[in-house]
Amino acid sequence: MSGSEAGRRPCHGFLLSADRVIIGHRGKVLEEAAVLVVGEKLAWVGHTAALPEAYRSVRQVPLPGCTLLPGLIEGHAHLCLDGGTAPFDRFGTAGPEEVVGCAAEALRRMARAGVTTVRDMGAPAFLAEAFQHGTVLGEHPGPRVLHAGVPVTSPGGHCAVMGGEAADAGRALALIDANRRSGADWTKLMVTGGFLSSAASSPYRTQFPQHLLDSAVRTSHARAMKVAAHAHGVEGVRAAVAAGVDTVEHCTWMDEGGFRVDAALISEMSDRGTVVSVTVNSRARAATGRLPWHERRSQLAQLHTSGVPLIAGTDCGIGNTPHDDLPASLDAYIDFGMSPIEVIEAATGTNARLLGLAPQTGTLTPGGCADILAVHGDPLESLAHLTDVACVLVRGRPVVEPSPQPSSATALSWEYLCQ
Repeated sequence: MSGSEAGRRPCHGFLLSADRVIIGHRGKVLEEAAVLVVGEKLAWVGHTAALPEAYRSVRQVPLPGCTLLPGLIEGHAHLCLDGGTAPFDRFGTAGPEEVVGCAAEALRRMARAGVTTVRDMGAPAFLAEAFQHGTVLGEHPGPRVLHAGVPVTSPGGHCAVMGGEAADAGRALALIDANRRSGADWTKLMVTGGFLSSAASSPYRTQFPQHLLDSAVRTSHARAMKVAAHAHGVEGVRAAVAAGVDTVEHCTWMDEGGFRVDAALISEMSDRGTVVSVTVNSRARAATGRLPWHERRSQLAQLHTSGVPLIAGTDCGIGNTPHDDLPASLDAYIDFGMSPIEVIEAATGTNARLLGLAPQTGTLTPGGCADILAVHGDPLESLAHLTDVACVLVRGRPVVEPSPQPSSATALSWEYLCQ
C-alpha cells in the first residue's frame, strides 16, 4: 500500500504513552501520562492509568524513558536560504525550482527535528505562491508555514534580492496587497538595513520615513496581517514601535559606536505588548564579534525581566544556521533568566500565542492539533534532550523519514498506526 493510500484510510486513533507529558502552558507536567491521537487532533490527554474505558481498545505506542511535548515552533526562518556558508550568493544564482527544493528540504529537516510550525520571514513571490498552494511538500507531512511573502525594503536595501523594493508608500502598499493575495499571514518591513545581503543600507538607520511605516502597519492590520519589523539599530526599533508593529525582529540595539539599549523604550514595548523575536542560534554563546554573547545575553535578560514578550527563533537559513537548529539553540535561553520549563513553553505554547496560533497548536490539549515531539530522557533536567528525538507527529501523521541519528530515533509507520 502506498503512503498516500494509507493516508486516506480511516484511523480510529492511537495512544502515545511516555514517562511524562509537558503540556506547554503554565508549567503543567503530567508524570506517567499519554495522549490519544484521532485523525489530526488530540482527543484525550492525561495520566495513563486514568485512560477512559472507551479508549482502551485503541492501538497503544509506549515510549518508555521518553517525554512528550508539543511540536516546536520556529519563530524566524528563511526557507529560501540554505543555511550554508554563503546562502545569499546561492539564492542569487538559483532558479525557482532550486529555491522551492531548498524550502522543501528545509521543512523536512525541521520536521525530523521536532519543529511542526515555522514562521518564514521573507521569500520571493514564487515561493510564497508555492506555500499558498501547498506544493512545496505536496502530500508529505511537514510543518505548517506562516509566511510574510516578499519583504518590503528600500531600493537596493536589505533582502532587495527577493523582489520587494519600495521607493515610496504606494509601492509598499502594493507589495503588501500582493503578499496578501499570495496567502501571506504577515508583512515583513525591513525598517533598518542588515549585515548579510546589501551594503546599500545601514543596519543602524531606518530605511523608510515614519509616515510610510505607519501606513504600512495600518494597511496590513486592515487586511488581517500582523507586522514584523526587521530592526537592529535603536533608531529603527523606536520607529517600528511607534508605528505599532506586532514584532521586532533581532532588536540588537546597535549603532555605529556600539550598543545603546534604551530602557524607556523597553518599558514602552512592555506596556504596548510589542514582541521581540530573539533570533538566537546554537552558535550564539560562542559569539565574540559584532554581537558578542555577553552583550546579547544582557539585552535579552533586560527585555525578559521587563516583561517584553519574546518569540523563540533562530533566523535559520542565514549563514551557518541550518534549518533544524532550534532544538540545539534553546539551552542558551537559560543564560538570560529562563527556567527549562519556561524555555520549552517559549518554543511551544508561548510562540503559538504570540503568533496567533493558539489554541490550534503549541500545547497538548484535547481538541488541538496533534503536533507532537517525543524525546528520549527528560528535557526539564537538561534541554540537550530536545535534540534526542524519538518520534515526531505533524497534525497526527508520523514523520517517517529516518532521523539523522537512527540509533536514537523511532520512525512510526502510518500503516501500522492505522491498522
